[in-house]
Amino acid sequence: MTYSSLIRTAVIALLLAALAGCTGTPSKTPIASSETKAETEMTRGDFQQALTALKQGKDDDAITLFNAVAQSRPDLAAPYINIGLMALKRGDLQQAETALQHAATLKPELAMIHNSLGILYRHSGRFAEAEAAYLKALQCQPDYANAHLNLGILYEIYLSKPGAALTHYQRYQELSGETNEMTKKWIIDLQRRLTEITGSSN
Repeated sequence: MTYSSLIRTAVIALLLAALAGCTGTPSKTPIASSETKAETEMTRGDFQQALTALKQGKDDDAITLFNAVAQSRPDLAAPYINIGLMALKRGDLQQAETALQHAATLKPELAMIHNSLGILYRHSGRFAEAEAAYLKALQCQPDYANAHLNLGILYEIYLSKPGAALTHYQRYQELSGETNEMTKKWIIDLQRRLTEITGSSN
């Protein structure tokens, strides 16, 4: 799955969560559960239209609808999250950061927002901020699998911390409830490398 398709899937998942009234588990419904059913009903029409537009690949229409919801209900984090994710998808890091940081001020307890900021910071080369954002996501929700995966990638590739990377890859595998073949290979490779490092130091 490409990076763009991953972002699109994340946005669609956010919309589905909002339309469902935010009743699922935190790891599968990252929209704020404290946004009431009445609030969700008020924006249901625009969210449904945005979801349809997104599925049809009409990103411009979807972003217009998200902006309309944000203007009419500036107290809701959901539209800002989606605006941020779509901006991230198209590479507009400045707009993505503005939207996601605003969402974080509205719903600082949402791990998904901090995880998304971590992705943004990593793409911007701001690795210390990315680490802090991922750790904040895990502080909000310790069982958030994607944050563990992203931390693993950050530690292995960008911060040269293979031991920490291995820990988070393994935790991701435990939480995801499925054997991701790519992650499984990363774990095996890191275990081998760490064994070689340990052996060479003796």
